[in-house]
Amino acid sequence: MKICQSPIFCLLAVSFLPLWSAVLPQERPRVEYPQAGEVLQGVVTIRGTTRTVGFVSAQVAFRYDDPEAETWFVIHTTQQAVDDDVLAVWDTTTITDGDYQLRITVDLKDGRQLTTEVPALRVRNYSAVQPEPVTVQPGTSERFTLDGMQAPAVASTLTATVVAPNPLQITPQRLAVSLMMGLAGAVVLFAGIGLYLGIRAVVRRR
Repeated sequence: MKICQSPIFCLLAVSFLPLWSAVLPQERPRVEYPQAGEVLQGVVTIRGTTRTVGFVSAQVAFRYDDPEAETWFVIHTTQQAVDDDVLAVWDTTTITDGDYQLRITVDLKDGRQLTTEVPALRVRNYSAVQPEPVTVQPGTSERFTLDGMQAPAVASTLTATVVAPNPLQITPQRLAVSLMMGLAGAVVLFAGIGLYLGIRAVVRRR
């Protein structure tokens, strides 16, 4: 049984495969748990998604949450893609208490890597859990109750962190480019088929 009846059709299809893979955006791995800022104790089940186009393998690793830290310690490596399920099991009792960073890396068939990092994970197995610092703004008239007595209080103001936009999100410009390239590919494809059929008809007449 022939997979491809038309040599020209097969040639055009194979030629456009790299183009489509370059246009389509790749989804980064996602981590559902734990999230940045959470306190971790004991055995932690890391959950998320690594399934994406061209998946080959995935790795879960951690390091100290320090800009100068360069060494990543591997927790788990797998060749099976995961969709909203367990990525790895991390026994935090084997490391010292401190702040850590988690990284999920996915290797693709074309040699690229997609990574997602979760910073500010607070491992606290052997030390007390300290509350996160809060930025306060003095001079407010709010009051709170302490043992039945009214006392002046200050309102807390959380400091928001601006997250950079995802470079892999689908924008209207990227969508328009994809549609234009798809239309151009379809035109070339049908033109090639028409040319092939025309030549074939001429040959048969002879």
